[in-house]
Amino acid sequence: MPLAVRALLLVILALVPAALVQTLLEQEMRDERSEQLGGQASQLAQLIAGQQTRTLESIQHLMTAMAAHEAIRLAAPNPECDTYLVRLLAQYPRFVVLNSFAADGSMICTATPLPPGLSIADRPYFTAVMAGAPFAVGDFTEGRATGRRTLHLAAPLHDPQGNVIGGLTVGLSIDWLNEELTATQLPVGSAASIIDRNGVMLARTPDPQRFVGTRVLDFALEAATSGRPQVLHGGSPDGLRRINGFVPVAAAPGGIMVAVGLSVEHGELEQLARERRGSLLVIGSLLLGLLLATGAFHR
Repeated sequence: MPLAVRALLLVILALVPAALVQTLLEQEMRDERSEQLGGQASQLAQLIAGQQTRTLESIQHLMTAMAAHEAIRLAAPNPECDTYLVRLLAQYPRFVVLNSFAADGSMICTATPLPPGLSIADRPYFTAVMAGAPFAVGDFTEGRATGRRTLHLAAPLHDPQGNVIGGLTVGLSIDWLNEELTATQLPVGSAASIIDRNGVMLARTPDPQRFVGTRVLDFALEAATSGRPQVLHGGSPDGLRRINGFVPVAAAPGGIMVAVGLSVEHGELEQLARERRGSLLVIGSLLLGLLLATGAFHR
């Protein structure tokens, strides 16, 4: 066998392990990148979940103050009760409605005009507080009376003996929730969502107009309703692949989940460009050696 052919075979044999090593390095870098993105997604989700916890806790404190007001404690229709709620609603533009209801779900007093005979006896958040829950979070809804997208929150109303005799409800504006989420600084190509117990997006950035009120994808639905933190790879309603961190909101156990997805494509493009440059350098060096060796044997 001519020496030139032997040299060519040797160089080819040298390329094979180099290519295998390069492939293994690329996979290792991808795995490391995925782990980093998962950690970053979880940290961002924890940050947003903490913000939502503080919001809900402030609402709980407000409802405690409402329940202590003399006009509310009467648990009977009276002008002072309506006036108090109207004044309170004017101070908090984030709220859509403030109401007091009797144990049968009928309205006692309200800050906004409601249809006669309106009852919330069938609402899960109301039945939860009537059953003894100190605080309950509803889900995405369009108000029966206001027509506005709302997240309802409820707390019990007690008599002097501590018996539950009714409930207080606060309607948190979905629009306000989205404004707060949109103000959060996120990496390029990422997305964040606040999801209710049914897997419906209460808030979403980017494109809230497109996605709020819609259900998350199946893989995310299971995570959103699990009530525990986790990291999952998957698609997104906008078609992008993301690594998603899911974190429950502590102040709403089983009620609200925050999800942050970091774009796989955005990170991979830069990484692949670096990997390809490295591969080209290795292959180029080997080819140069091949050419030099071939030229030497032909002399």
